[in-house]
Amino acid sequence: MAFQHGKGSVFKLDDAAGALQDISAFLTSVGGLEGKSDRPDTTTFGQAAMRRQVLGLRDGGPISIEGFWQPTTAAKVHGRNARILLDQYALSGYLQEGSISRKHDVPETQTFGDSWRERGVVALLDGSVSFSGLFESAAGASDAVFRALLAQESGAILSLGLNGFAIGSLVDMVQIVEGTYEVPASVEDLVTVSAEFEADDQIDLGVALHDLTAETVAGNYASVDETAGTTQGGVGHLHVTAFVSGSAVIKIQHSPDNSIWTDLITFTAAAGVTKQRIAVSGTVDRYVRATSTGTFSLTFVVAFGRRGFTYGSAGTYRHLCGLYGLAASSSYEYGPEGGTTGKRKLSGESRLSSLEVSFSEEDVIKFTAELVADGAVAEGTFA
Repeated sequence: MAFQHGKGSVFKLDDAAGALQDISAFLTSVGGLEGKSDRPDTTTFGQAAMRRQVLGLRDGGPISIEGFWQPTTAAKVHGRNARILLDQYALSGYLQEGSISRKHDVPETQTFGDSWRERGVVALLDGSVSFSGLFESAAGASDAVFRALLAQESGAILSLGLNGFAIGSLVDMVQIVEGTYEVPASVEDLVTVSAEFEADDQIDLGVALHDLTAETVAGNYASVDETAGTTQGGVGHLHVTAFVSGSAVIKIQHSPDNSIWTDLITFTAAAGVTKQRIAVSGTVDRYVRATSTGTFSLTFVVAFGRRGFTYGSAGTYRHLCGLYGLAASSSYEYGPEGGTTGKRKLSGESRLSSLEVSFSEEDVIKFTAELVADGAVAEGTFA
């Protein structure tokens, strides 16, 4: 007998540049890699039992992976750090749990002559968001905001900073519409709230360009190096959560060298609490920053999400988000006994079909993802 403990298993996946990398240190479980085979019913008259005498199409997935949400390598984050901005409202002080889920269909594309199910096309991007926490009916609090959004036709702007909004921190950015809202009560507990939202555009991963802090002096804020320019545009969010006086023109600028700056997004002048979402197309240079002009006293957050980015260490949240909707497939390798020479290896091509992050003020932030196999699963050994 030579049974194996899961602690020694190895899983490798393409990084953003298309090179196979070991992401085992980010994971807590892997499942589904042995796949399945269709066995059509071939029963005919005269037989006493069901027969399945033909091997149909084989399928190498889905492949499920679970692990810890990490913005950078070896940087696990506790859920208590999460900050939530919904339109002009800062809701973190009322909420206790949440989730954000990216998903899309990956249609089958196999044809006559193929033995394995193939998935060579990415369909429409979709997603959902959920929150739960404590009931508070005051203006701008959980119940008032969620009740209003349930009747609102247009989408609300969400910026979710799972590790806060310090400049450079990762921010999930999306416009959402509310589908359900509940206010459960019990004689033994606090009154709570829970709300479910659907995405009203794609979910972008961006970076914070201004923290949720008060400003009374205009100027340029610290820049963020995103390692390379891109060509697929992006989206900017502005949330002004508190206003005292004046008027501020807030912009997002970009630069190829962190020296010469060009306006990328100009938000409508903020003369009160407000929220804005602006998408742009075309080239976005390597560096981005926020800047402000005017005479004002207000509290705000700025975030920018570039589309088509190709950076992020393998296994980090940026890497996994980069695979969401990616046209190219990702190679994978799985070693249930580890990755040393001679150990069994399963390998093939895959596409990320879903990515969900769950966070709570009582636990470390975790993710679950599903990869669908695109074609055959090869069986071999590690060299």
